[in-house]
Amino acid sequence: MQQLNQPGDPAAPPSYTLVIKNEKKPYYRRISLWLLGITLLILLKGGLAATLPLGRYVQLVGAFLLAALLLAILIGGGGGRSRSPEKALFAAGFLMSAVALVLAGRLLLATLSLFFLLLERQTSRTDQIRFSPAEIRFPSLFQPSLRWEELDQVLLKEGLLTLDFRNNRLFQAELQEDLSPEQEAAFNRFCREMVQRAG
Repeated sequence: MQQLNQPGDPAAPPSYTLVIKNEKKPYYRRISLWLLGITLLILLKGGLAATLPLGRYVQLVGAFLLAALLLAILIGGGGGRSRSPEKALFAAGFLMSAVALVLAGRLLLATLSLFFLLLERQTSRTDQIRFSPAEIRFPSLFQPSLRWEELDQVLLKEGLLTLDFRNNRLFQAELQEDLSPEQEAAFNRFCREMVQRAG
């Protein structure tokens, strides 16, 4: 948990940033690998079946480069290392797939590759929820912020964050790092105060 004070006013209420676990990252990785593999097969098949030399060349070179990228991802992936090089390889793979598919005249598949490039970038980021006196900001495209008036309670206990909404919805997320009891207590006091002010 990161506690951020408001600039210029030491008496201002704190802001908090909590990093939550993204349990779906391994699934996104597998889906991305499958999609790049399918694109590799499409390019390879198209290159071998192409009658024009340029079409054959573009698709076979694209398939070769994509195979090299997939091999680099599979050899270098996992093992607890940073995902930054792997993220760059996935991005390069989807971008290269899109370019090769456009040059091969497969525009629908190229559009799909660009869509998965954007999706890969969205799913591989660190998920942080920011709590400030003004709002709560989520790492989401569809609901980027929340007002305190929408909540009945916010509770952080033993690494589990719970947001209880007034419309009977419930949101729970596990934190990536364990916090000390003092940090949890300070965060819970802050949230209780913000909910009471908004109520």
